[in-house]
Amino acid sequence: MWTYSLIPVLLSLRYSLQGYVGCYQDQQQPRVLLVNILTSTRMTIQTCLDHCNTYAYAGIEGSSQCWCGSALTRGTKVAEKECDKLCGGDHAQMCGGDWRLSVYSTVTDFSNGVTAGLISTASGLHVISGLAASRKHPGYLYAINGNLGTNKIYIINEDTAQTVGALTVQNSHEFDWEDIAVGACPRGSGTCIFVVDTGSRQHAESTLYAVQEPADTNSQDVSVTGTINYRNNGMKSESLMVDSSGDVFVFLENEGHPASVAKLPAQGWNTGNTVDVLSTQTLPFTSPNAGPVAADISPSGTDMLIKTLHHIYYWHMSDKSVTNALEHPGVGVPSVYEYHGESVAWKWDVSGYYTVAQDSQQALHFYKRKHSSYTTPKPTTPLSTKMTIPQTSTHASTQVPVSNYYNEFLEIGPIDSSQGLLMTSGLAASRKHHGYLYAIDSHSASIYIVDEWTASVVATLHVQDESVRDWEDIAVGPCPGLGTCIYIADTGDTDHAVRNVVHMLKEPTSITTQNVNVESSQHFIWSETSSKALAVAKNGDVYIISESVGTGSKLAKLYSSGWSRNQTVTLSSLFTLPLHTNSPGPVAADISPNGQDLLVKTVNHIFHWHMPDGDVRKAVQHPGEEVAYHPDNHGETVAWNTEGDGYFTFGQGHDAMLYLFRHRDDSVCNWCL
Repeated sequence: MWTYSLIPVLLSLRYSLQGYVGCYQDQQQPRVLLVNILTSTRMTIQTCLDHCNTYAYAGIEGSSQCWCGSALTRGTKVAEKECDKLCGGDHAQMCGGDWRLSVYSTVTDFSNGVTAGLISTASGLHVISGLAASRKHPGYLYAINGNLGTNKIYIINEDTAQTVGALTVQNSHEFDWEDIAVGACPRGSGTCIFVVDTGSRQHAESTLYAVQEPADTNSQDVSVTGTINYRNNGMKSESLMVDSSGDVFVFLENEGHPASVAKLPAQGWNTGNTVDVLSTQTLPFTSPNAGPVAADISPSGTDMLIKTLHHIYYWHMSDKSVTNALEHPGVGVPSVYEYHGESVAWKWDVSGYYTVAQDSQQALHFYKRKHSSYTTPKPTTPLSTKMTIPQTSTHASTQVPVSNYYNEFLEIGPIDSSQGLLMTSGLAASRKHHGYLYAIDSHSASIYIVDEWTASVVATLHVQDESVRDWEDIAVGPCPGLGTCIYIADTGDTDHAVRNVVHMLKEPTSITTQNVNVESSQHFIWSETSSKALAVAKNGDVYIISESVGTGSKLAKLYSSGWSRNQTVTLSSLFTLPLHTNSPGPVAADISPNGQDLLVKTVNHIFHWHMPDGDVRKAVQHPGEEVAYHPDNHGETVAWNTEGDGYFTFGQGHDAMLYLFRHRDDSVCNWCL
């Protein structure tokens, strides 16, 4: 199975970085961390981690000070918002505050999230609220819907993300199934699936169901083998976990304050009575949002994960004691940003863990354990002969080479849709103004200027005397004469009428809201229907790519002489791209500022061609290499940054996220899988 890895860096959620421990109040004597190893105006989190690699902890204070220590001394953990200083060397990161330390563990055991596949909503899974690995059928996951009134447990192949079956739980209710776990059955032998129904807001009681794991992974009816009804003093609960001895733990939420954990009484099973559950321990962290939303204990009983909406904490429990582990802060581990992600589950062999989002994509992410020396447990039964583990991608467009390199991406933040960018259809980096992006909305005659480090709309260019039918993409490149120009493709299929025109206008001299004029437009006709992708080469050649489903997308070059003519030209020299799309596309394209790299985006994938000689037609005679992409809502944009060492994507809708995928160390393809 081919994979790529993504390192999420969330500007608004900086504590989700791997190894993050928390924001601590520092003091004069004694310091939280004792060694001030470096002070630099170009401080970054990684710089401090590198300098503290012989210590257990690293901390950054006041944007420039790096502190190291073998233990956390008498510091007090405070709210995340108090670590509010941008790092001097990277304004995408937070580096503590005034007498506030952003503290990290220097040891991380897990690689960054890769996408195993997309879980289809056609299977019946629409709002995934819980995930757990089967003990009896290695390679399969159980998943549940939340608050949909269906009493089904879905079975997913963890390597393909395909739903292979569903268990219908007989004689159960489904007010709001919130989490699922697998562990030893209560008062019996074998392994059970545990599902907690915390009830709707109108129901004060919660019910925990235990269901024996089935003999196979086919769809079937299953019976409840045990229930506990309990009350939790009116506190909301969304997560549970089962330890290696079969003890069941639930978490009680306390928004803005530390949540707590309670162990359900073993004698409460199948009594028909409702038991009152009181918290037995306060969690050693505070979530700014409600949570935890998910938790899991490994089959070995020695590893625990607790997930809030935006980060995941990890504990190693050599004594298998949850109580002892929660006496100490966990270590932050990698967590890809997921919309309302409420699931975390260990892989059956504890070689990593899974998460999944509650959105239309439902991408299943896997985070691999780095150390191969870890001893994995043996499965309770042999591997099912039904299970297949693909060694390569099943994607039809191209064979993707296996790579051990990792990508990283930064979640820059949401672009304010109230500024007009609601249906963003194109994105391009300015060549003239470093650090700024141009963006267009498909039905607005304006170009929005976005700060690439804050995702803020800082100015608007109002394009004069131009009607808009369907602006689909934007690019920046050389003008036919001197300077750099912005190119806009009005080539979409609106009401089955395609305009087929590309506008060209000079880049503005300043980043201010202003009126701008089109320098020239090129109208064309061709054999294709519509286009959503535009790219401009270093020599000023302008390319458009037709929209198609399957393998019919065509590449065409506009005539350089067409800018000086006031007439419609016919594009006849078309080239079929070696690309397969399951949805209409491609939806975006861009050529790097140095002219040596081409990106083409479909709805769910991005492909890259390296072009040392800048020859686009020559490059696309061969399949491109798939590169990293984080699914976004109806994302129709891709754009190289000004330096050409990374690329941006951006979705559509309210508060869509701007992502930057950054360079890795490889001389040919810096972003390949």
